[in-house]
Amino acid sequence: MLKNFGLELGIFCLCSGVVSILILARVKGDLSRLEGIFATKDWLFIKKAKNVGTYAKLFRYMATFIVLWPLFSLIAWATSVLYLAGNYKDPVASDYIPGVAILLVGLTIVLYTIPILQLKWNNFSISILSVILLILGTISFWAFQLCTLLMTSGNKS
Repeated sequence: MLKNFGLELGIFCLCSGVVSILILARVKGDLSRLEGIFATKDWLFIKKAKNVGTYAKLFRYMATFIVLWPLFSLIAWATSVLYLAGNYKDPVASDYIPGVAILLVGLTIVLYTIPILQLKWNNFSISILSVILLILGTISFWAFQLCTLLMTSGNKS
């Protein structure tokens, strides 16, 4: 049985999300800027010019994985809660509410965070992708509200 709805996975998801937000804030939401950051640093362990490209690719892959890790842990957290809800003797719709809530609210947070980090604050421009992500985040939040209303309304007498 998953105690406390997999709280340890949730804490890991939140902590890795903070690290991910810090990395994205450093590159202003654009992972292609990582190469410029790596190129301008004075790395002590890189002595030869031919190793710079290799290490830059390695650092970019690592940073991309770190940025995507909260999404992986969110999916693992939600699926583990949903799987255990399905393993009850007589599962009802309200048993699935925690898993659905974790997935939809987490997705909403991700979809709202990325466009905010991609905003160009100096000229207040917003891209079409940011608008689409904000709209998808709002739809995800509405879906969470509808699911929780519909899943709990059948249990009331």
